[in-house]
Amino acid sequence: MLNYHRGLHLSGLPHEAIDAYVDLGTEIAQVSSPTTQAVLFRHGGAVSQIADDATAAGHRNATYMAHPIAAWQGPAQTGLHLDWVRRFSDAMAPFTTGGVYLNFEPDEGEERVRAGYGAEKYARLVALKDKWDPGNLFRVNQNIKPARP
Repeated sequence: MLNYHRGLHLSGLPHEAIDAYVDLGTEIAQVSSPTTQAVLFRHGGAVSQIADDATAAGHRNATYMAHPIAAWQGPAQTGLHLDWVRRFSDAMAPFTTGGVYLNFEPDEGEERVRAGYGAEKYARLVALKDKWDPGNLFRVNQNIKPARP
């Protein structure tokens, strides 16, 4: 299966966010894949009880996450599915914290990685990278580049 997805931290779930979710969710039938879906996660609980600076996982204060998942078989359908995930993400953008959940994000560059951690945490991780992996050996997936090339 081909797939494309996102993980958007939400600051809340107002009526407008639910409306956007439902509107884009009804389009799933139009993208013609039974495995494409839109998921909402409820956050909080133990995740929110850990200090944000205690681990690399960021945006622990997000109360929800929107997770659009497109999965399809034919390469000819790629544009249709990518477009749906992007439109879903754009529709939910007003309700996000600005952060993303990197395990649910495609590799779309440093800006998305920074959004996954936040500025302060990203700087701490770069300092660790400089100390322990200055040659950037561990660079697969959501890479944090060392400050020095």
